[in-house]
Amino acid sequence: MKVFIVAMLCLWPTMAIHTAAQTFLTSLDQLTTGYYRIYSLAYNATMAMSETTTGSANVFCDTPNSSDYMQVWYINVSAETTTTKTVTIQNAVSERWMNRSGSNFHTWPTALTLTVTLTTDGFIIYNGNGLHHQESGHDVVSYSTSGYASKWQIEAATIDETALAAQKAEYNGFASLVNNKAAITTALAKYFTDASCKQLKDTYQSYNDDDLTSAMSADGIPEAARTMALKVKNNAWTEYEAGWAITEKTFRVGTYKPVSKASRWQNLIKAGYALAPNSDPTGIYANAGDILTVYVSAIPNGGSIIIRNVQRQSATGDGYTLTAGFNALKIQAEGCLFVDYEVDNTTNGAAPFTALSTYPDVDIHIEGGQVNGAFSLTRGDTNADWAKMQTYLFQHYDYLQLRSEKKIFNMNADLVKSACPTKMVELLGQWDFVVNMEHNIMGLDTEFAGYFNTPMMAVSHTGSLHMYASTYGTYYNETTLSDVMNYENLFAGGSLWGPAHEIGHINQAAINIIGQSEVSNNLFSNIAVFLNGHLTSRAEYISETFENMANGVFWIDRGIWERTHLYFQLYQFFHARGYKSDFYPEFFRALRADPTIRTQNVFVDATDDYLKFYKKACEVSGYDLTEFFQAYGFFVIPQLQDYTVGSATKQAYKVGDYGTFYLLITQQMIDAAIDAVKAMELPKANIVFIEDRVSAPDATYTGVVAGTKKTAFSGYPIGKGDVGQYTDFASTTAASGYEVLASENSTGSLDVSVGHSGASGAVGFKVYDASNCLVFLSNTYNFTVPKKIYDHLKGTDYKIVAAGPNGADFVMPAASNFIEWTVKDSDGNILKQLSLLTTNGQEINDYPDALKAPFVTLPALTPFTCTTTNKEKTVVATISTPFKSSTDTQGYYYYVKVRNGYLYQDVSEPKLSTTVADNGYYRWAFYGNPYEGYRIKNLATGLWLCAGTSYATNGEHPTLSSSDPTYWKLDYFESTAANAPRFQLSVPGTSRYLNDYGGHGNNIAYYGNASQITVSDELSIATLTVSINATSHISSYSYQQNVTVPDDVNIFIVTGNTDETVTLQRIDTKMIPADTGVILYSEGGGEKTLSLGALVDTEVANLYAENKLSHTAAGSYTVTAAQNIYALKAGVTAFAKVQTGVAIPQNKAYLEVSSPNPSRSLTIDYGETTGISPISILPRDDASANGESAVYNLSGQRVGAGYKGMIIRKGTKTIKR
Repeated sequence: MKVFIVAMLCLWPTMAIHTAAQTFLTSLDQLTTGYYRIYSLAYNATMAMSETTTGSANVFCDTPNSSDYMQVWYINVSAETTTTKTVTIQNAVSERWMNRSGSNFHTWPTALTLTVTLTTDGFIIYNGNGLHHQESGHDVVSYSTSGYASKWQIEAATIDETALAAQKAEYNGFASLVNNKAAITTALAKYFTDASCKQLKDTYQSYNDDDLTSAMSADGIPEAARTMALKVKNNAWTEYEAGWAITEKTFRVGTYKPVSKASRWQNLIKAGYALAPNSDPTGIYANAGDILTVYVSAIPNGGSIIIRNVQRQSATGDGYTLTAGFNALKIQAEGCLFVDYEVDNTTNGAAPFTALSTYPDVDIHIEGGQVNGAFSLTRGDTNADWAKMQTYLFQHYDYLQLRSEKKIFNMNADLVKSACPTKMVELLGQWDFVVNMEHNIMGLDTEFAGYFNTPMMAVSHTGSLHMYASTYGTYYNETTLSDVMNYENLFAGGSLWGPAHEIGHINQAAINIIGQSEVSNNLFSNIAVFLNGHLTSRAEYISETFENMANGVFWIDRGIWERTHLYFQLYQFFHARGYKSDFYPEFFRALRADPTIRTQNVFVDATDDYLKFYKKACEVSGYDLTEFFQAYGFFVIPQLQDYTVGSATKQAYKVGDYGTFYLLITQQMIDAAIDAVKAMELPKANIVFIEDRVSAPDATYTGVVAGTKKTAFSGYPIGKGDVGQYTDFASTTAASGYEVLASENSTGSLDVSVGHSGASGAVGFKVYDASNCLVFLSNTYNFTVPKKIYDHLKGTDYKIVAAGPNGADFVMPAASNFIEWTVKDSDGNILKQLSLLTTNGQEINDYPDALKAPFVTLPALTPFTCTTTNKEKTVVATISTPFKSSTDTQGYYYYVKVRNGYLYQDVSEPKLSTTVADNGYYRWAFYGNPYEGYRIKNLATGLWLCAGTSYATNGEHPTLSSSDPTYWKLDYFESTAANAPRFQLSVPGTSRYLNDYGGHGNNIAYYGNASQITVSDELSIATLTVSINATSHISSYSYQQNVTVPDDVNIFIVTGNTDETVTLQRIDTKMIPADTGVILYSEGGGEKTLSLGALVDTEVANLYAENKLSHTAAGSYTVTAAQNIYALKAGVTAFAKVQTGVAIPQNKAYLEVSSPNPSRSLTIDYGETTGISPISILPRDDASANGESAVYNLSGQRVGAGYKGMIIRKGTKTIKR
C-alpha cells in the first residue's frame, strides 16, 4: 500500500485536472460547499458514478480523467464542528445524490447525510461505516474507517460550464434510453419477430428504408434501434470473404445455451475455486465510453444474463445485467464482451435438479463496439474458419477469445496464433479431453449428467508465476503459450501435465487430504499422460516407497512424487486393470457426501483426515488396502510437538499446505481405523506393487504403429524392478512356482534371491514376521532386508512370499540349488557375499554382474559346473581405489577436491573452498568398499557426509549427521578406468552426483552430471582407545583432535583445589575439545574406544571454561623442580604429587597447584555428588509421553522437539535444522 501512496503523491500535482489551488485540501476548514474530486489514497483512483443500470447507479473508483465530470462531486456542507463537517454529496453530471444500499454506495434521487473529518492519513467520509475502496474490485463500499482504503484526498475543481452541460446532455440521452427501455421494448415488438430483434416481421421487411424509419420514429423508437432495424432489414452485415459463412452477424447476433449457475455448483461438485463467471465470448470489443444497445429474447424463470466486459489477463470484469428486450449499456473500460447465461437448476443449492435441456436457448443481439471475432467449437467453427479469422479478425484488441466444450480462453492473440496456426479444433479438443477426463474421474458425468456444465476460464498473463489455478479458472504465463497452446506439444503427452495439474487444483478438493495440495491433483496429470498414450507416469518409483516403509517414514514426510504415486497406483489398479472401473467416481462421491476435515488453525484428528481417506478407499473399492497404506506410512506416528491453538495446547503434527494445519495422531486412532477395515472382511489386494515402468508398455495414442512402445516421462526412466508391470495384474491370476534363497550377509542384513525359472504370476515379494505382520516389500528378484529389520526376524518363523495379482500370497519354499560367492581383499576382509540361484549342472563361465564393480579387479575365472555339493566360491580381489579405506582400528584422512573446490565442514554444513586449510575440517576418511559404497567422515567433527532428502533437485546440498550415514556409490569418472585417480560419487540407487555446482569451487550440490573428485595428502591415524582403571573407575585423558567418548563414559574437569582436595565437576557432554585435559569415569572401567572428531561449538567450549587441568596431547611432559604437579594415582581416587624429572605420558592430563604447602596426595571432591556410584552418564533416552525418544543438547540438557542445532538422541549426535 505504501508504494502506491508514494506514486500517487508524485503524480497527482502534475495531473491535468481543473483545480482551484492545484493542491489537495490540507485542513477541514478548506472544505466548503462546492465542486470537488475525491481520490482514493490506497489505489490512485478517482471516485465516480457508473452509467450502467437504472435505479441506483454504483459509486466506483475510476482512472483519473480531467475531462470526465462523472468524477466531479458537489459537496454541500450543512453543519460543522471543530473536527467534523456534515455533508451531502451529489454527482455533477447526473445530479443524483450519494446514498447506500446494503454494503455498496450508489447514487439516488435522495441524499444520505455523511460526516467528513480529517485524519493524519487523509479524509474519512462516513455514516456509521466509511466510504471504502473495495479491495478485490473498484466499487466504493461501506467498511471500517480505520482501513487505509477508507482514506481520501479531496481536491477543489473548477467547472467548465459548457463541457459540463455537454456531458449532462450525453448522460441524459443515455439515461433516457435506460429509463424508457420498457417502452422501447414494447415498441420494437411491433416490428420484430422476437425480442432479440434478429428478424423483422414480413410486413415491415417489405417496407423501404424511409418508410420503416418514419414508422419507427413515430412510435418513439430511438435512432440506435432504427439504425439496427435497417441493418437487419437489408442484411447489411459486413462480409469478410465471399462464401464464408462467418460474417459480422455471426458475432452481433448469437444464440446462447444456458450453463449451470457457477456459485451453486462450485459447492455441489466441491470445486476448489469459483467457476467461470462467463458462458461464451461474443467476439465484440468495446472501448471505455462506448454505448451499446443489446436486444435479448425471452429469459426463462431461474435464468439470468449478464454481459461482462473482460480485459486482458483477466477472467472477469464489469458486469451488466440484461433483461428481455431492449438494453442500453455504457462501457466503463475497454475489453472484450462475454455473455454469462446462467440458470439455477438446483433446489436452493441442492437436489432435486432440473435438466439443463428444459431451459431454452437465448438469442442476444449486440449493436455498438467493434467486431474482433472469437473462435467457438460450440458454434461449429472449423480449422478453415480459424485460418480465415486470423486474416480478417482479431484486429482491435491484443487478446482473443476461444470457446471449447469445457473451457473459455482469454489469451494473448499473437502468441496463440503463433503457437497454433492451423489445428485449433484439435488443440481445443486436447483441453476438453483433460477436463472431461477429470470430470469423469470425479464422477460428475454420472452423478450430475445433464445438470452441470459450468465452464472454466483459461487466461494468459505476464506475472511472475509459471502456471496457477485461482478464482474462475487457470492462468498461464505468456511464456508457456508456445507449449500449452500448441497442438503437437499437447498431443505428445508431456505438455498435458501442466494444464491437467492446474485444472486439477480446481477439482481436487474431495481427495485433497492435509498436506497434499500439490500432490492429489497430480492424479489428473498422470491419468492425462497415461490415456494420451505416449509416455509412462511421472512419480517416484515404488522402491523408494519400500525403503521409506522400512525406515518408518510418516506419510506426509515422504516426497511429493512418492505421494503422487499413491493416487496413481489406485487408478492403475482399479481403472487401468479393471478391478473396479468406477472406483474414483465412487470415491469422489463418497468424500463429497462425507468429506475429510481440512480446516486451518484448528486441531484435526487423523481420523477425520488421512485415516478417513484410507477407510473410505477400502469401503468404496471393496478391497482391504491396509498393506498399501502401510507402505505409504499412514500408520506411522511422526515426531509430535506441543502447539497452542486458541486456548488449547496439544501434541500435534504441524503441516504447511497453503495454510497451517495441526494433526492429532495417536496409536488408538490408527488401531481403530485398521480394526474398522478388518471388520469389513474384505479381500486383500497387492496393489502396492503396480507400476507402468517395469518395462515399456505398448503406446496407445491415436495413429500409433503396432508394436510401438511408450517412452519415459522426462526424469523417470523405464526399467525399474523385475515384476509388477500393470499389464500383469489380472484378478484371476495367482503366483506359483517360485523358490527363495535367503542368507545373512557380512553387514548383518538378509540377502534374498527369488528363483523364478518355470514360475509365474508374481507381481512382488513380501516379508512377514512371525506374527504375520508385513515388514518388507520388493519388486525385484534380488533384494536385501536391512539389518534393523532382519535383527527382528532372525531366529523366528518369518516367511517370504510371492504376491499374486489375485491378492493371494504364495509362500516360497527354500531353494536347493545355489552358489554362495565370497569376495575378499588381500588382507582377508570380506568385501562382498552373494548367494545366487542356479540349476544342477549349470555351467558358470563368468562372474555375476553383482561382483563386478569399479576399482575392483577379480582374478580370471576358471569355468566350472554347478553341483549340489559345489556351493561355495571364494575369490581374492585387487582393490585399486584412489584412497585407502578406513577401519575400526585405522583411519586414513584426505583432502577431497570436487572439481575446483576442496570439501570442508563449515559449522554444520559441508561446503567447497578453492583453497585448502591444514585442519581437520578439510580432512575426510572413507569407510566401506566399492561394493557397499563408502561412508565419508570428517576428521574434526566425526560427522558423516549424508545425502539428505533433497537430492532429486539440482542445486540442493548434502548434509552432515552422525546417524544413518550415506553409503556413497563410487565410480570411475566418466565411466573409464583410465581415469582411476579421478572418481565420482553419487547417491546410491540414483543418478544424482556430488558436483561443484557452477564450477567455481564454492558450491557442493547435486546435479545430474558428475564432477571429477580427487584426494590428496593422506593422514594416517590409529583408532583411539583409553584404559580406565577398573578399581578407581577413572583415568586422565587428552588428545590433539576433538574426540567423542562412548555413552558409558562421563567427562569431569577440575574446577579448583585446596591443600587437601581437588574439586571435580561433571561436564554434561560427550565431546572433548582438542588439547584439553579431562578425567574420564566409567563404572567398571576397562578399554574404551573413542571416536575421532567432535563438533565443538561455543556451547561445548563454554562447558570447559573453568577447567584447571593441563594436557599432554602433543607429547609427554617432564616435571621440573620448581613445579607442584599432580596426576591421578593409579587405582586410587586421588591426585598424587609427581616427582621432579618424572615424565607424564602423552595423552594424559595433570594439575599444576599454586598453593605453597599442598599435601603429597589430594583427595577428590565430587562437589554436589555424594559419591562415585551416584554419578551417572549423560541421561539415556527415556520414552516421552508420545513415544518419541528424548532429545538433549550438548550440555546434556533435555530440549524440546523444536530445538535446532546439534542434538543427542539415543547417544547419537545429529544436526537438527
